[in-house]
Amino acid sequence: MTAKKTGAKPLKPSSASERIQSIDVLRGLTILAMIFVNDLGDAGGGTKGLPGWLHHYPWNLDGMTWVDVIFPAFMYIVGMSIPFAIGRRFERGEKPLRIWGHITARTASLVALGIFMVNGESYIVSDNGLLPGIVWKAAMFVGIFCAWIYVPSEPGKRRLTLRIVRWAGISLLVVLALIHRPQNLEIDGWVRLRPHWWGILGLIAWAYFVACVVFALFRRNIEFVALSIGLLYCLYIADSVSRIGGVNWLYGGQPIGIALGSHAAISVTGLLHGMVLKAGKGDSPWKRIRWAVVFGGILAILAVWTHRLSPHIDSERVELYQMFWYNKTWATVPWCLMSSAWTAWAWAAVHFLLEVGKVKGWTKLVQPAGENPLFAYILQPAIYSFFGVALLVSPALNPYFMWNEYPIAALIRAALFALFVTWFAGWLKKRGVFMKV
Repeated sequence: MTAKKTGAKPLKPSSASERIQSIDVLRGLTILAMIFVNDLGDAGGGTKGLPGWLHHYPWNLDGMTWVDVIFPAFMYIVGMSIPFAIGRRFERGEKPLRIWGHITARTASLVALGIFMVNGESYIVSDNGLLPGIVWKAAMFVGIFCAWIYVPSEPGKRRLTLRIVRWAGISLLVVLALIHRPQNLEIDGWVRLRPHWWGILGLIAWAYFVACVVFALFRRNIEFVALSIGLLYCLYIADSVSRIGGVNWLYGGQPIGIALGSHAAISVTGLLHGMVLKAGKGDSPWKRIRWAVVFGGILAILAVWTHRLSPHIDSERVELYQMFWYNKTWATVPWCLMSSAWTAWAWAAVHFLLEVGKVKGWTKLVQPAGENPLFAYILQPAIYSFFGVALLVSPALNPYFMWNEYPIAALIRAALFALFVTWFAGWLKKRGVFMKV
């Protein structure tokens, strides 16, 4: 069907002039850091003897490390990209129904990916299971890679082949969903997959959707976007004080104040940053950097101020004070604000290197991964699952996890592994092999 018949112009890939390189590079650096710390943590088997600053801060205490900034940095960057990706669709005059179809489909895809990955953790080896848990998980990643592989629009043999691969992946995931047996064997029904907590990708999906709604409503009024950030934090605070209707059906048993409140506020903060960048297309690099530094400073001051609302003493209502701790697990207001501040400053530093210092050679490794982040993120746990299958064959096939006993060796391993995954994701992207939601 042609663009003339549908009334919409065909989608074109973003040109270099339509993208801000520092956003892609920062996203790639975030993926690199995420893979590195995951490899040192429980995902990589758990490295012993590392200092606390290389781990998440304890989930039940007031504090944060640089590791706790990585996940919110990614949500911030998701928001930064919306004015360029979704905004371009509005500018081309696409019909609202088509735009919202794209947003909804992307949100649903991320939610589905999150549900599968979370249930990969809950699948167990039991008499009721048709497959060992690690085999189910490895097969799941094969299905995910195939089901969400990018299929080009140009007709030809490549398109036909990739369409077959995609349908094979979808079929595999349907079968895996039907044979899934969770730890709680009391759950019954044809499909026993359950949200639990939606997973990292599910969290990103909810934040992305809220940010898209805010952008669609207020894309011509940045003041209202700023106001919406405060309202989202108010939703979090209100839900912390008194659970809003006990809404567990929406968020897998976790507070709605996190799902549609504080996490979403991070992405909307990034959205505001992206709108400023897009509106100031002709601004000098220094002007953009100054704005980001000041913006980060304002966020940091707000973080410190809200943190002071939490007295560090025992109290009968201590749970009401905990919402003002620095705490990643509870997605508290100070943690969100401080993480957003550090992300704004990190972007300013990257933008300085690229646009002022003209130091760009190093970006060849991380930028392609920043343009193919979903593949890079999923590749790491997929490789771990394949290692697990190898261990079923022989416990001797454990050269990777054996280094967890040696901190220095594990650090080197994690760094090399992170570099490999980001390089490989970029290498595949250059050859047209990537995942698209």
